[in-house]
Amino acid sequence: MQPDGLIFSDQDKMEIGRNLFTDQLYEPFEELRVLGSEISQKESGLGEYSFFSRGMNTVVMKEFKWSWVGLHGTQWRLILTKSN
Repeated sequence: MQPDGLIFSDQDKMEIGRNLFTDQLYEPFEELRVLGSEISQKESGLGEYSFFSRGMNTVVMKEFKWSWVGLHGTQWRLILTKSN
């Protein structure tokens, strides 16, 4: 994820190119959007949130860790998730 919320890679291909802060897909998941703000501001951390499982058919709890990654002045957040 870029700090502005753009998702540039995901196992669920339909999320690629969406923006966590502005896309309607994420509107019902306020806790995820709040965590997204924290992710974009801090270099690393961990937490949990509810969102669709892979394939978007059920809602599950997910644990995650993130870290800052940068190259040539560009920043991204690498987010690793695990469904419970």
